[in-house]
Amino acid sequence: VHQYTETGEYYVTLRIKDNVGSVTSTTHLITVRASTIPLVQLGNDTTVCEGNSLILSAGFPGASYLWNTGETTEQITITDPGNYSVMVSVNGTCTGADTISIAFSAPITALYTHSVLPGCAPIEVQFTDHSSTCSGNSIIQWDWDFGDGATSSIASPLHAYTIPATYTVTLTVTTVSGLTSVFTSSVVVTGIPINVSLGADTTFCESTFIRLNANITGATYLWSTGENTQSIVTNLPGKYWVRVLKNNCYSSDTIILSMQSALTPAFGYTFETLCLPVRVKFTDSSVSCVSVINTWQWDFGDGTFSTLHHPVHIYTSNGNYVVRLTITDIDGNSITKSRTVQITSSLFSVNIGKDTTICYGNLISLDAGNPGSTYLWNTGEASRTVNVSDPGKYWVRVAKSGCVATDTITIKNIFPVTPAFGYTINSKCLPVIVNFTDSSSVQCGGSISKWRWDFGDGNTSSLQHPVYTYTKSDTFNVKLTITAANGVMTSKTRRVYIENSLPLLNLGPDLIICKGTITQLDANIPDASYIWTPAGSLNNTTVRNPIASPLSTTLYTVEVTKCMRTLRDSILVRIDSLKRPVVVQDNSNMLRSSLAESYQWFKDEKLIPGATGRTYTAKSLGFYTVRIRNSLGCENVSLPFLYIPKGRNGVGLNGIRIHCSPNPTNGIINIVFESMPEKGVQLTIVDRYGKAVVKTVLMQQYNQLKLYTLSKGQYFFELKLDKEKVVIAVVIQ
Repeated sequence: VHQYTETGEYYVTLRIKDNVGSVTSTTHLITVRASTIPLVQLGNDTTVCEGNSLILSAGFPGASYLWNTGETTEQITITDPGNYSVMVSVNGTCTGADTISIAFSAPITALYTHSVLPGCAPIEVQFTDHSSTCSGNSIIQWDWDFGDGATSSIASPLHAYTIPATYTVTLTVTTVSGLTSVFTSSVVVTGIPINVSLGADTTFCESTFIRLNANITGATYLWSTGENTQSIVTNLPGKYWVRVLKNNCYSSDTIILSMQSALTPAFGYTFETLCLPVRVKFTDSSVSCVSVINTWQWDFGDGTFSTLHHPVHIYTSNGNYVVRLTITDIDGNSITKSRTVQITSSLFSVNIGKDTTICYGNLISLDAGNPGSTYLWNTGEASRTVNVSDPGKYWVRVAKSGCVATDTITIKNIFPVTPAFGYTINSKCLPVIVNFTDSSSVQCGGSISKWRWDFGDGNTSSLQHPVYTYTKSDTFNVKLTITAANGVMTSKTRRVYIENSLPLLNLGPDLIICKGTITQLDANIPDASYIWTPAGSLNNTTVRNPIASPLSTTLYTVEVTKCMRTLRDSILVRIDSLKRPVVVQDNSNMLRSSLAESYQWFKDEKLIPGATGRTYTAKSLGFYTVRIRNSLGCENVSLPFLYIPKGRNGVGLNGIRIHCSPNPTNGIINIVFESMPEKGVQLTIVDRYGKAVVKTVLMQQYNQLKLYTLSKGQYFFELKLDKEKVVIAVVIQ
């Protein structure tokens, strides 16, 4: 930075040198001229209508600017009241400044005065409207509530009160742009109340009398019958009037008396649904002057009937149905009333208009029609009408009496700069990634030059379509400010709710499993990180549902981390150990298992059908086992029990019987001794040619020989113990 103290032309040279000694330079001609101090004028202090904005311009295009808001553009947009100042620097040395005060006023203010006019009741009050609006707006609607149930839509109405009292009067005014304001004040009405009321027109039963009363004492009276008493009695139908004079104020009233028969049938009906099947509610309004109605007989005209007082009937097809109601009183008098009910299935539809284009800042009212329905707009509103200004597609769903209809309209804006954006929340679990999508537009051939996003948590971005990650749950006011190529700036703010739906960790109730079995644990929370302990009996400690194979009762604990929260829960897995059953044999051929819930017997590892009792009677030589089960389903199997049939079958050797089976055999043969000799038995297998092919010593009570290598044919098994020998012929097939 260098300061010149005189005007003129100066050659400025920059030389640079790198680390190997190379030097290069460049020269520019600088012209220094003197300038005058800029005179900045932001204008006089002003007031702006609420809801509008004001553009302040510092002037001097090409200069440098610094506003007290921190902005550095020639123009800024004001939306809040306060003092605003700017410093303008021309050529970097000449600086001017100015300040302006901006105030905001309400866009519309409701106000009225009133005066009570003298006279007898009814007492008249003149109301005068003094409501005001901002420039460029106008009031188009006045809604008066006079506090006595009466209303008016005249700007300055004259209203008559029939009773002196203090009334709360409310005026609501609405502008052409849809803004409203309310003003409420108390109005004190005094005067002489002369208000004669004979009551509403009425009907009385034949053969009875009715009394009419003017209800004002101390006055003079004149009835249409010529009588001059406060009340009269009559039993004739007709029109009756009375004129009352009191305190020099007159009042009159008229009543019509009608006579009805002793028993009058009447009923009405309402459609509870508009689409087939149509649900119709019938309401009896029959009356009896001198007795009591005790039975109702309905004929709905479609072959169905009812005796209810106020029945509900469902018609399944369109048509005209003659409905008849017969009423009977306790004296046995009856009478019938007929009405035709027309059933037509309704074509329920909604039309919110054709696609349209509106100017920026204007509102358009969308009306779904169909009074008395329920509404749901894609804006989230549930009213019959909505006012919209933003461009986009709007749809409404209308439901009434079981019928549903929808319609869609597309609204477009025309404005030099239209900010708009959308967002997609990818999850409800922190950290939450939100994709913001700019959909702003610039009309009239312009373009957008800058985007500035304020994510509502102190962080910003200048990307057009940023992706931002929120790390806490809250409602954030996200603001997008766009700048057009011509410098026009405008903003759009939307509320974004970041939800953190914390998962519920529940491993469930404690478990009981059989010893030697496995069970699968489940944290029941997907897509999280998991740490299970203890790790020794788990196949994996970092998955959602590991396999547990405990050898003893174990308490398993898991820590689940999701949505930036860590949860903990435990489950106790108990081991149910079922002891191995023991098989014993009594003096007969009956085998008995130790006690259990259920049993299944096997011979030579093959299931014995139907052998499901605690005992089993063995029928042949073999290894018998029993599988038992307890109430939890845990199982265990006994050790093989060798059963040797007793009897004279088999060959004897030194008094020990020998069983050799099967014979013939396919290569496997079992040699079983009824009791084991004290020393081994020598075995020699000789083929049919007298050649010894196998020699061995049998040391067990049960011996199984696998002779797959021998050729098919007959062999002789020579068994020798001490000096005694036996020979058994065996055929290998």
